[in-house]
Amino acid sequence: MKKLFLYLLLISFLFGCADGASDTSAEISLDCSQDSDCVLVNEGCCGCSYGGNRTSVNINSEDVWGESLVEECGENYVCTAVISDDPSCSDSTTAACINSECAVSTD
Repeated sequence: MKKLFLYLLLISFLFGCADGASDTSAEISLDCSQDSDCVLVNEGCCGCSYGGNRTSVNINSEDVWGESLVEECGENYVCTAVISDDPSCSDSTTAACINSECAVSTD
């Protein structure tokens, strides 16, 4: 009975997420022509102060990126309180336009 309950819970979660999720990825742009077109953002639900890392998107997509993380992570997402050692979290890391695409530069 317990396995059946877990199975049904998993199925309802998967179908619930598939039906209710919006696709904001089409609105997020990495296109650029210069470094100032790009901005660093948290790559996932947790920032560098919580074990995460950063990526870069077009500055005009920053708000959409943030909204997509809110949708993905929800209000009550819990991150580990640990400083990330990912190179993207270094103080010298910048957002850069490389080959017409926003990227993280750790140079």
